[in-house]
Amino acid sequence: MGAPGFSVDSTLAVEDDVYGLLTDPRLDEQLPGMLAAHTDISSFDRVCGMIAALAPKCVVPQNVLNVIFEPQVEREKMLLLSPRPLHYAVIHSSGRLVRMLLAAAARANMTDVVLEKAPWHGARGAPPSPLLLASLFAGEDVAGALRAAGAAPNEIDARAASRLQRAKLWEPLAARMQSLGLGEAALELEHRVQEAKEKAAQARAAMRAVLLGPTTSAPA
Repeated sequence: MGAPGFSVDSTLAVEDDVYGLLTDPRLDEQLPGMLAAHTDISSFDRVCGMIAALAPKCVVPQNVLNVIFEPQVEREKMLLLSPRPLHYAVIHSSGRLVRMLLAAAARANMTDVVLEKAPWHGARGAPPSPLLLASLFAGEDVAGALRAAGAAPNEIDARAASRLQRAKLWEPLAARMQSLGLGEAALELEHRVQEAKEKAAQARAAMRAVLLGPTTSAPA
């Protein structure tokens, strides 16, 4: 869809261009692929550049971005943004773009895909949900449009929340979510993090039991 990246000269011009694409009947067959297309931001240099480009747009402390998207030596431990058109619209806090893309997704039966609630064939893994990005970058109009479309936190959001809790940076994001009317989503993320902690503790206890072996009582 010709995503503009994280810096644009005119959001209005981008909105008009996207409107032209979404309303062109000749592109109806390509619409699902256009909505699901993503940008590969996975190399160390690209991730660092992304964080630097996003920092001025972030409405919570910049360290939150660093903690969520910090490059890792082991790739599987990284939380990759891999932004789709809706992600870009949210990052630019364009309510008009968000509503246009959500309407197009509904026409193409792609709502769950663009909200990162369902996988798209060929995708390597889900990026954070647009809802999480709205908490980092957008205003109430964007958050409201996403909420009305059924947006919800996903597993990547929960991993991000877990990292922020460990870094003691969850509270600023939770407060921001509350101010956007996303308090239920914040509570859901806290519940998921707690649930993951409990499962990890159970797994560690089970492993210790296996390593120590069965205990026997001493004879009377």
